[in-house]
Amino acid sequence: MSNGEKRPATETSATRQRSPLLRVSNLSKTFLGHKALDGVDFEIYPGEICALLGQNGSGKSTMIKVLAGYHDPDPGAVVQFEGGPEHDLGDRDNEWRSHLRFIHQDLGLVDSLDSLDNLAIGPGFSEGSKLRRIRWGQQAATARELLAELGVGFDVRMPVGRLSAVERTMLAVARALRGFADRHGILILDEPTASLSAPEVERLFTVLRRLESRGIAILFVSHRLDEVYDLAERAIILREGKVVAAPELHSTAKPELIDMITGGSDRRPQAPISRARGEAMLSVRNLAGRRARDVSFDVRSGEVLGVAGLDGSGRDELAGLIFRGDQLGGTVSVAGQGPVRLGPSQAKEQGIAYVPSDRAHSGIVKTMNCAENLTLTDLGPFWKAGHLNRGMEREHVLGWMHRVEVRPPDPERMITTFSGGNQQKLLLAKWLRTQPRILMLEEPTQGIDIEAKQTVLELVERAAAEGVAVLLTSSEAEDLVAVCDRVLVLRDGLVSAELGGSETTVGTIIAQTLRDEPSTETANPDDGRTVLRS
Repeated sequence: MSNGEKRPATETSATRQRSPLLRVSNLSKTFLGHKALDGVDFEIYPGEICALLGQNGSGKSTMIKVLAGYHDPDPGAVVQFEGGPEHDLGDRDNEWRSHLRFIHQDLGLVDSLDSLDNLAIGPGFSEGSKLRRIRWGQQAATARELLAELGVGFDVRMPVGRLSAVERTMLAVARALRGFADRHGILILDEPTASLSAPEVERLFTVLRRLESRGIAILFVSHRLDEVYDLAERAIILREGKVVAAPELHSTAKPELIDMITGGSDRRPQAPISRARGEAMLSVRNLAGRRARDVSFDVRSGEVLGVAGLDGSGRDELAGLIFRGDQLGGTVSVAGQGPVRLGPSQAKEQGIAYVPSDRAHSGIVKTMNCAENLTLTDLGPFWKAGHLNRGMEREHVLGWMHRVEVRPPDPERMITTFSGGNQQKLLLAKWLRTQPRILMLEEPTQGIDIEAKQTVLELVERAAAEGVAVLLTSSEAEDLVAVCDRVLVLRDGLVSAELGGSETTVGTIIAQTLRDEPSTETANPDDGRTVLRS
């Protein structure tokens, strides 16, 4: 079920067996006086799939990192496993931890190593020869079998840094599942589907349901409520560091669930912002990359052009090809001038801003604080008499933090301590402050909560209303419908259709991305109309 309606009531493993597999009580975690978790109590049952829900900053990732032993809880937190004695949750050497496996939001992969080495991080290599040498052929065959169980296959000797987001996610899943035959175990996943398209998500869910049938409990975090209703039986909802509800999903409709997550916030989407479209600001002709081939389009000032398509269709590399200038073919023109050969420096000089999908690796600088990240694109205004005026920089950053609704508004706070939604808003502000002519965004709402998503989309609309030409690539059809004037659909590296006006619906976009027959449509970038081929 993927429409957010109430799930049919079923006799789940959790209702058949009410003795919890894991019980955690009085879990609190304080960072520099801020309580990220406050007296959290929850239970996980054998053979159930349970969703952990809440807005960014509600404490979900902190809770998972405490269970993994990455963070120490505040004193007083206790854990009970399989009805046994209570233990101090901060005891990292206790046996119960061996029954938990984790897939964290940052995946924990080493880009410079290949898949074989990454699969060995933690469990080690499988048994080698009598001389204790690693049998690399055997390791490669095992890796391919693990990936094949997930329905994927790629070169396992390739450095992981060269894999796509989908391939990286599946590799992390395969590593977590390696040797995981523990019927008393719990698999914990933090945003596992953030970079996956619908077919990959369903492939992952098939694997998770198989594990559930073996008695393994699964706790997963997702902001995609349709996925929650499709997969989970129950939810644990965090708000401001506290558990506020633990509803059974078969008896909870989507609007009720949203109210539980947001606290019944009465915030509503703003009315559409009126905007006038001008001349073509970005013109792309016959662009080609690893997957994209022969892609042509124009984006006009004041327009939001969306790009849809499955992962591997070329959608996910399009903006990066333009910004980095590393396309294998085709031309790019800016404001009628060109064609030009771009790179990051040249693109910035041309007034092009780029917000990549991989926020953690390509968007933010993890070793810098909020102010340093936000002003990195242009420090010029703060240089006075050969010195950086920190006070002026701080005031500037505070203004932008309030403008894009970052909480807490603390310029000196390390960027990594902000939630994903706040990081994304800061990343967008980092580029908007440069007053770009062209704004290109990849998956701008990936892995962020409902309220942060609304803020990001409003900022995109406002930028277009101020005359910015916006190119927005996304696997979220709802986002494209919400803000785009037109949507291009890529399939097999080609523009297979162009949607506009009343044609731009969620159903139409999804149907177009999933079509597998040869397309009879192509976009004419010169007049913005869809042309039918005879």
